[in-house]
Formats: sequence, structure tokens, C-alpha cells
Amino acid sequence: MGIDKNERLPSGTVELRNNAEVQLRGKQTGNLPRTKLDAQRLVHELEVHQVELEMQNEELRLSREVSELSRSMYSELYDFAPIAYFIFDARGVILEVNHACANLLEVECQSLINRPFTDFIDGAVEREAFLNHLSLVLQRRVLLKASIRLITNDGMMIHGQFQSVAVTSKNRDGYILTSIVDGTARKQFEEYLQKAHDQLEGLVQERTRELTLEIEERKKAEELLKSKNAEIERLRDQLQAENIYLQEEVNQRYNFGEIIGQSKAISHVWAQIEQIASMNATVLLLGETGTG
Repeated sequence: MGIDKNERLPSGTVELRNNAEVQLRGKQTGNLPRTKLDAQRLVHELEVHQVELEMQNEELRLSREVSELSRSMYSELYDFAPIAYFIFDARGVILEVNHACANLLEVECQSLINRPFTDFIDGAVEREAFLNHLSLVLQRRVLLKASIRLITNDGMMIHGQFQSVAVTSKNRDGYILTSIVDGTARKQFEEYLQKAHDQLEGLVQERTRELTLEIEERKKAEELLKSKNAEIERLRDQLQAENIYLQEEVNQRYNFGEIIGQSKAISHVWAQIEQIASMNATVLLLGETGTG
């Protein structure tokens, strides 16, 4: 044919082909083609088989390129994602990180590998909560969330919002993939809202106490007013009775005059009685106006 077909194949495939040809020659020993036509038929079959192998090899090559491209894209997405991604083992040792992790903890990526993540957790209680979180993730095999305080390399405290899931693969059994978001701003805003709520609740309670006192004082004032009105009614009734009595006495004045004459002393007494009666009438009028 003038072209070496082995040049088209990768080195591994060439070796595999050579081994196959050796085995094929061993099988065909003592069973060579009897005629030229049989030999041509056998060569044709071998060439067809070779083309098939080349097509399969091309498919494998394309598949490998696609796989490498996907792996490269995944690696870039993972490394340069804006969210910090960690891969922990069951003890909380850091196995893999992306660049966002380094930014979050203010540490270089390489220095985080094989380092216990508890080094960046604030306090024993929070460390225990982190380890319990990992244990529950491996047990339940579902996405779990947690809020844990972290300490950066510069000593700054942040409120980490964790989301973790167990990695299920042949090569990574017992590993945990965790995303961590800095929730410090959200935590501070929640604390601010809680503080504002508590202050407003205090103001409402204080105003409620003030209104309660005002209502009690108003009730007392109303009761006192009722008492005063009752006293005024009693005095008015008394004055009315006295006025009636005085009027009757005044009406009898002329009868006394006929009997005892025009005595100046008696006239003076009756003038005082009339003055008292007039004053009682005025007081009654004022009382009626006040109650009305």
C-alpha cells in the first residue's frame, strides 16, 4: 500500500496491535489460506478490523479530550468560585481548598492543606460544634447547615455559614464537601434588629405603664367628681328646703304686721330673712348651672 498503518496509531495501540498479530500468527500456523482469493479475503477483513480499531481509538481520544476539558473547566470553576469550598476528612483535616478559602481565612492555599480546620475556630464549644456537624453529615448523607464562629489569620472573628454534604465516590469515601460564607454582616444586622426590637418593646411597655397610671388617675378624678356632684346635689336640696321654709316665713310677714303693727325691729328681722332667701336662690341657680 506504500503507507505504514502503524504510524497512524498511538504507541500503546501499536504495542497492543503487535501482540495481537503475534497471537494471530500463532493461531493461523498450519492453517494458511489455500488460494490467492482466500488470502485477499483475509487481508480485507484485517484492514476492515484495523479501520474499526482506528475509529474506536479516535472516539476514545475525543472522549479523553472532552473529559480533560470538563475537568479543566471544573477545576477553574472550583478554584476561582466566589464562595469558599473546603474538602475535609472525618476529623476535620483540610484536604482541598480554593482561592476563596485563602481570602476568607487570610492564609495561602498551600499552607491550608493537611491542616486541622479547628485551628481557625473560635473556642472549644465552637470546635465541638464543627466536629459534630461533620459527624452528622457522614451519618445522615444529606445537606446540613451550621453557623460557627471563625478566627482569621489576623485574629478577626467572622460568623461562618456552613453547608456540608458527604462526598460519595470510590476514591473519596468519608470525605465532606463544605461551602463557607462570611455571614458577619448578616449577623450584625440581625443583632441590630434585635436590639432595636428590644428598645421598641421597652418603650411600648413604659408607655403602657404611663397610660395605665393615667387611666387610674382619671378614674379617681371621675369618682371624686361624682362625689362632689353628689355633695352639691345634697346641698342644693337642703338649700331648696330652706328657701321654701324662708319663703313661707316671708309670706306670713304681712299677717304678723297686722297683729303687732309696724315694729322697726321686726321689720329689720324680716329684711334679713329676705336677704338670706335671695342668697339661697342665687346659690341654687349657680349649682344648677355647674351640674348642667
